[in-house]
Amino acid sequence: MARLEDFVSLVQFTPGRAQYALTQAMTHIAGEGEGPLAVAVGAAQRAAGRAAELEARWATRKAQSNARGKAAAIDNLLDRAVTALHQHLSARLTLLGPDHPQGKQAADLLLRWLPEGPGAINGLAFEDELGRVDLVVEGLRGPDAAAVAALEAGFIVGELARLAGEFRAELARTAAESISFDQVRQARAELQRALTVVVVQAMARWSAPAQAADFARFMAPVTEQMDRLRALRRRRQPILDVDPGTGVEGPVVDDEG
Repeated sequence: MARLEDFVSLVQFTPGRAQYALTQAMTHIAGEGEGPLAVAVGAAQRAAGRAAELEARWATRKAQSNARGKAAAIDNLLDRAVTALHQHLSARLTLLGPDHPQGKQAADLLLRWLPEGPGAINGLAFEDELGRVDLVVEGLRGPDAAAVAALEAGFIVGELARLAGEFRAELARTAAESISFDQVRQARAELQRALTVVVVQAMARWSAPAQAADFARFMAPVTEQMDRLRALRRRRQPILDVDPGTGVEGPVVDDEG
């Protein structure tokens, strides 16, 4: 099923950046009543508020996730498996080069699943790391299964899946609070979709070529935050959220994508 996000691609926003950008954008349509665009902005602001609340609760839980039961030992094995996958694909790419069919496959898999190296996954808190590994395994056993087989990486992917299952069971056994990362992930997805609706409504509001400046003016705060997020990811720096009222950068936010 086609989704709205498939047609309008936005950088993944943090809740604070979304709230700050939307507040700034609203100044350009203040006093116009409850039109479709204002309604969309309001819905996105509420989604950002819900996401911010869950992110805060999740941060509290992560602080309690150190060495729970056997989780630390399993996490160490999982880190090794992630590193082994990166080394295996990197070795194929180095040996064959990007112009060789298998070299290109290795490069594509590295870019898609390990663009920032194994440390970007291994350095996450337990539940966040498990979520990332789940996505990697799902992709490598699904759309990229043929490439994995051609590159003889199936054993490593199997180990990732096995260890992820053990890790999940151990984390569930030692869970400290009734909040799951799936709830956080869902809140992030809802925020992203709400932001997409805002962009679509703005495009509909100022669709004529002569209205391009009005559209750009409204979108400027959103574009500014997107540019900053892209720059942080490009430099492989921690993703910082901002104070929704001032735009001042604050705590680090775990980056899922």
